[in-house]
Amino acid sequence: MKKLGLSIVGVLLLLGAYLFATASEEVTKVIKEQVQSELKVLEKRGFSITQREIKEKSEHFVLCFKDTDKITAYLNEKGTKVKKEDMLAFKGVQLGVDVNYLADVYSALSLDLYPVALPQEIQDEMREDNATFARVNSLITDKALLLHVDINKLLTGFKGYLKDINETFKSEEEKITILSKALLFSGDIKENRVQNVKQSLKQFALLSDTSMSITLTNITSSYIHTGTSKYDMKSEYNVEKIEFYDTSLLNIKLLIHNINVKASNIVSKALLKSMMNITLDNAELTLGNETQKMRKLVFDFEVNNLDISAFDTLQNIDIEDEKAINEMIQQILSKGVKMSIPDFSVEEVTYMGKTMQGFDLDAMVSIDKSLDVKAASENILAVLDKMDSTLNLSVSTELFALLAEDKKVMMFLMMMPPKDKEGKKVYNATYSKGKLTVNGKKF
Repeated sequence: MKKLGLSIVGVLLLLGAYLFATASEEVTKVIKEQVQSELKVLEKRGFSITQREIKEKSEHFVLCFKDTDKITAYLNEKGTKVKKEDMLAFKGVQLGVDVNYLADVYSALSLDLYPVALPQEIQDEMREDNATFARVNSLITDKALLLHVDINKLLTGFKGYLKDINETFKSEEEKITILSKALLFSGDIKENRVQNVKQSLKQFALLSDTSMSITLTNITSSYIHTGTSKYDMKSEYNVEKIEFYDTSLLNIKLLIHNINVKASNIVSKALLKSMMNITLDNAELTLGNETQKMRKLVFDFEVNNLDISAFDTLQNIDIEDEKAINEMIQQILSKGVKMSIPDFSVEEVTYMGKTMQGFDLDAMVSIDKSLDVKAASENILAVLDKMDSTLNLSVSTELFALLAEDKKVMMFLMMMPPKDKEGKKVYNATYSKGKLTVNGKKF
């Protein structure tokens, strides 16, 4: 709901540049005219506007999600990537919008957005539990789920927050608490689009007294639109700590510290290059009385040469139309797709109380543009004949010995023994035109 809320803010509030006047009455008049113009557009693009009340310095209306196909197309045009099947889950949503003009020194426009009706599908499910249905309706009535946004007087930037949430739901089986503390965001607007967004969240938690609980602490994220297409972007997410507990059966405890995710897309000559980098400082997994650890994980992934026009079309195709989907996948792969893992490594592993060095891996797979997608869906060998790949793996001697204790791994090692290099066990493998070579030996 948070991401969608920000998307709606983008639709409603990025009203385009308007001629700034110094007199507040003139400014209000200009903004009101622009709001009116934008609402008319929304009504043509899948939304409906009801319960509108207009006052001198404020107004109220309800924004209803009516035609999800039109809404999907509109949000995508505005740079917010959503899929038809995802938007279907929001059919029936109604958002209350309270607008204030020139509310303070910073703001030309201030808005509060809050749900007044949940998706029809969720409403139908909740009616099976009268207590939950009544509790959720109480939260809606009290505006417990509220997003506040301020747009500056030049319409070049915005800031806002999500109202803190601390709500508990009780049933005969368990008690679940939802927490959200200090979610703040800000960003810049350029050429009628959100150019960049920064967000921070002090804590988010979903806590159960009988089963699974998860807590995320000090979350930060940023997004910047870097090019002319909606896919040109850079983003970064960081979570200081993730705590997961499951006390129901296995008594699982997972702790992750400082996980960072960076992603970027570049479109050049109608082809998309997408990159991702994931790092984490350390992770601990406890099962019963046993704790396993790993330190300094790195995972890099890249994909190149995706046909962007076909990728665009694929997102709007009926998921039941297998023929159309295959045709678009065929076009996506038509330039010769290349996927690679430049770095996948763990510096240190602790298992059964013993600490040892980890592993390093890099790999690449390229798919020839002549691949027949329909034939490949019927026979996996059709893929293998059109694929080239390489893999380089280096494993510490201690970790390798631990893995070799598994009988299935040992059988593999007997067929494909590693090389010894600088105190590590090494595999160098290539696959091309149906032939596999491992450490210089053909299979």
